[in-house]
Amino acid sequence: MTKTKKQALIFLLTAYLLPFLLGGLIYYGKSKGLNISFFPQFQMLTPALGVMIAILLTEKKPGKLKTLCITYLVFSILYLLASLASLFIKGLPPVLVQGILTIVQGILASLFSLIFLVVIFRMPKGLRKSFHLDLSHKKRILGTLGIFLLLYFLRAFLSTFLEGNSGEILSYLTKERFLYILALIINLPLTYIFFFGEEFGWRFYLQPLLQKKFGMVQGTLLLGLAWGIWHLPLNLFFYSAPGSGLMSLVNQLFVCVSYGIFFSFAYNYSKSLWTPVLIHYFNNNLLLLFSKNMDPSVIENQVLTWPSVLINGLLMLVLFGSFIFSPYNRKSVHRRPDLKEIQEDIEKLEVPHEKIEK
Repeated sequence: MTKTKKQALIFLLTAYLLPFLLGGLIYYGKSKGLNISFFPQFQMLTPALGVMIAILLTEKKPGKLKTLCITYLVFSILYLLASLASLFIKGLPPVLVQGILTIVQGILASLFSLIFLVVIFRMPKGLRKSFHLDLSHKKRILGTLGIFLLLYFLRAFLSTFLEGNSGEILSYLTKERFLYILALIINLPLTYIFFFGEEFGWRFYLQPLLQKKFGMVQGTLLLGLAWGIWHLPLNLFFYSAPGSGLMSLVNQLFVCVSYGIFFSFAYNYSKSLWTPVLIHYFNNNLLLLFSKNMDPSVIENQVLTWPSVLINGLLMLVLFGSFIFSPYNRKSVHRRPDLKEIQEDIEKLEVPHEKIEK
C-alpha cells in the first residue's frame, strides 16, 4: 500500500469510525438525560486528528511537524477523556453539572488554542506557507469573510421572511446581541481550535485529494456530501428532536454541499486555511443571534418541518452553491496541493532555518 493510501485510510478511520462509534454514547447520554455537550465538540477535532496521526505514522522524518501533531494529539485525547467522563457525572443538579463542564471545556479549549497558535507561528515560514497557515493574504481573508457574513445575514432575513416570521427580525436588534458579536471576536483565539479541527481535515487534506481524482467540480461536490454524512450521529442523536432525524440529515446535506462549495472558493481564492476556519467559526456561533433567549441548547432537539428544510436548502444552494461557477472552483490551477505534493517542504525542515526563509 502506498503512503498516500495509508494516510487516506488512517484519516477515514479516525474521522468517520471514531465519531460513529461515539454516536452510540451520545444516544445513551441523551436517553439518560445526561449532559453530552462535549461530544459534538470532540467530533469537530477528528478530521484534523486523522491527518495528524497519519503524518506521525507514515512520515519517517516529520521534523518540526512532530510538535504540531503531538500538541494536537494530546489535546484531542484529553478532550475525548473529558467527553467520556461527562457521562459519569450523576447525582448533581443539572445547573451545577453544566457549570462544571463549561469551566472544564473553557480551560482545555483556551489553553490548547493558545499553545497550538504558538506552535503554528513558530513553524518555519516556508513550511507554514506550504500548509496555508500564513497570513500573507489578509485582505483576501477579510474580504471573503465579509462576503460570507453578508450572505449569511441575507439568508437569515430571507428565511425568516419566507416562513412568515418577518416581524421577529426587529427583535434581534438588541444591545445584548451586539455585545455577543463583540464577545465572539474577542473569544476567537481561545476557541478556534475546534474549527481548525474540521477545516484542516476537510479543506486542507481531503479536498485536494478528491479534486485531483475526480476533478475540481466533482471533487468539491463529493467533499460536501462526505462532510454532510459525517454529521450523521449528531443529526440523529443530538441536533434533532425525535422524529426529525431524516429531516435533519437532509438539511445537513443541503448545508454542507452549499457551504462546501463556498468554503472551497474561499480557501482557493484567499490561499489561506484561516479563511474557512474563520467562516466556520462565525457560522456556528452566530446561530445564537437568531434564538429568542440566545440559549446554546438551541442547536439540540430541533423540531424541523419539510417546508423549512426545503426553503433553507434552496436558499443555501442559491446564495452559496452558486459559487460553483467561480473560476476558483473550476480551474485546477487554483487547486491546493495535498500532503504528497508538499513533501519537499517537509524535507526542507532538515535544512538550516535561514535557508528555508529564502
